[in-house]
Amino acid sequence: KRISDKEIDKLFWDREAEDFVPEQTVIRNEEQKMAGQMLNQLPEVYHEALLLRYYYDYSPREIARLLSVSVRTVNNRLFQAKKIIRRLADEKDR
Repeated sequence: KRISDKEIDKLFWDREAEDFVPEQTVIRNEEQKMAGQMLNQLPEVYHEALLLRYYYDYSPREIARLLSVSVRTVNNRLFQAKKIIRRLADEKDR
């Protein structure tokens, strides 16, 4: 099964408050560990873009300004990063 953009977004950025349920906490911790491992496998420019977008919650425009690149470049980096994350997740599932 192919991981969707929405699933990638949730994996890296899920601010919804969860009720404290031990099973959900364990699952979420495992998901965060997996996300961190995949993030560390990305080339630096993609790692940086995802980190700024999902951890620091910057918009593509803000990221472009911080990195002195175009918004189009930021969006491309985010797209490529998600593509790599998808491939890594697929490899993990095999």
